Amino acid sequence: DKGYEHNVVVLTRNKGWRDTGKDRKLPYLYKNYPRLRVILSHRHKIYNEQIQLIDDLEAAGKITCIRPIRPMEVGRIEKDTDRLERLYEEGFMLGEKFCEKFL
Repeated sequence: DKGYEHNVVVLTRNKGWRDTGKDRKLPYLYKNYPRLRVILSHRHKIYNEQIQLIDDLEAAGKITCIRPIRPMEVGRIEKDTDRLERLYEEGFMLGEKFCEKFL
């Protein structure tokens, strides 16, 4: 705790999005690292708890979140430049709105 009264959190997913835990690598990839496999199998639960904390802090007015309005239409390795351009423009627009509101 650094003592800051208000923080800004930038998220890459829209409000309400939760990780389902279905997008996982095959267990044999980490067969030599059993402890890593255990923590990775619970990663989505930890992530969802952190997102819930962020939602609670935002509702309490303790933090401000910048996040996409709509669900992302791009994958992790996106090649469609039009989709990437739309995502970039949306993020830029949200950043401008934030600056106008708070600066």
